Amino acid sequence: MGSKERALDHPFYFPGHKRGSGSSDSLKAIVGQLALQHDLPELPELDNLFCPTGAIKEAQEMAAEAFGARETFFLVNGTTCGIQAAIMTLCNPGNTLVLPRNSHQAAFSAMVLAGAIPYYLEPEIDERFDLTFGVTAKMVQEGILNAAARDGGRLPAAVLVTSPTYHGACLDLKSIVGVCQTNGVRLIVDEAHGAHFKFHPDLPTTALEAGADIAVQSTHKVLTSMTQASMLHVGNRKVDRDRLALSLQTLQSSSPSYLLLASLDAARQQLQEHGTALLHESITLAQRAIEGLGNIPNIDLLRMESINAHSVIAVDPLRITVGLDGLDLNGFSADDFMREFYSVTCELPLSNSLTFAIGPGNTTGDIDALVLGLSKITQEFARSGGCAKAENLPVHLSSASWGCARVPPREAFYAPKTRVALEDAAGRVSAELLCPYPPGIPVVTPGEEITPASLSLLQEVLASGGSVSGASDPDLRKVLVLQ
Repeated sequence: MGSKERALDHPFYFPGHKRGSGSSDSLKAIVGQLALQHDLPELPELDNLFCPTGAIKEAQEMAAEAFGARETFFLVNGTTCGIQAAIMTLCNPGNTLVLPRNSHQAAFSAMVLAGAIPYYLEPEIDERFDLTFGVTAKMVQEGILNAAARDGGRLPAAVLVTSPTYHGACLDLKSIVGVCQTNGVRLIVDEAHGAHFKFHPDLPTTALEAGADIAVQSTHKVLTSMTQASMLHVGNRKVDRDRLALSLQTLQSSSPSYLLLASLDAARQQLQEHGTALLHESITLAQRAIEGLGNIPNIDLLRMESINAHSVIAVDPLRITVGLDGLDLNGFSADDFMREFYSVTCELPLSNSLTFAIGPGNTTGDIDALVLGLSKITQEFARSGGCAKAENLPVHLSSASWGCARVPPREAFYAPKTRVALEDAAGRVSAELLCPYPPGIPVVTPGEEITPASLSLLQEVLASGGSVSGASDPDLRKVLVLQ
């Protein structure tokens, strides 16, 4: 791409802005002429993402070496398409996928694409922070055996787990790998939030180091590729490489952005040359934040010593979650306050917490503004008692509240549908995913019957001021069900 800059040509190829000369002034002002000059199509010297023989092939091979993979695939449709492709690769129609109920929505759409049948595991919940974590190796073992018993002795095709979670909680992947290998079941790890682990000794073990078959990482989250640019890493020969490549070609654009691809290669180069130093600086900044926040009353910090969950064995030091249990405002209001008065924007506000992601681009000034903003919030909104807060919402979600499986996700996707009032939905089969926050675990997934218990819990969450994601009706007055 650099050589194309030095030899500007007479472009009779796409895109229509012709290397920026035809772009609107407003777009040029935002992204710059140089970026537009590099917005290029599949020119011969730039290689083909789906049949690489030159620059992309070399870049992916260098990435595999850097991240410790047998083979690496660049993704221009985010980790979402990587998770979907992994499930499509390992699961045939009718095969079972064992996964925690709080998995990323990509897993649910992947089951539609692959025709896979879910066996859900119940993740652990931290009631103090209103957060969900993950599953233990014992839970995975029980899930594999219970799924096989349900399916007449046939083992599941794959297990999917998420590590680290959005909040940096890491599972005991080595033990989970051991369980999967003992049972002859492949393991996919949604490692979207852990792409940086490989590059500093103080960071947790990576999925590939633990022995996962496939790990999918969002290189753009903590690392420095452009948004939407991710990588899929294959750990061993047991993965059908041709089927995986075909799945990725099915799921990604036939006109991939070479800016995204170049950003992946640049991020890899940056990590190999400066990764340890960059991440050391980030860890130092995170420690500065933890020290400053630790002196502020009425807030809690999600650290390893404060987590009451058997599934968590480490916490990413670059992910800081602040619990607001001692304040008279919820996470969404606190986020608004921080943005308006201190220009501090968190990564994820939830009902009772704020999560901040620290990376190579952060500065000491960022950390000082974060600590100052939260100290001011605690001074102004220290809890006086008696207020109705999100922590009073029902978070005691168990399998008794889940919907009952009636049809596979793929069948539910294609079945005729209708809308009914929420209060009339009991006994109907849901066509959509209904996930209350807190705690962030779907009560009903597509193809499951909405039971009286699940309906009651949804109504209780809404009445208490919580929210339900996944529904096509944002107010949840009506739900989409099968006819």
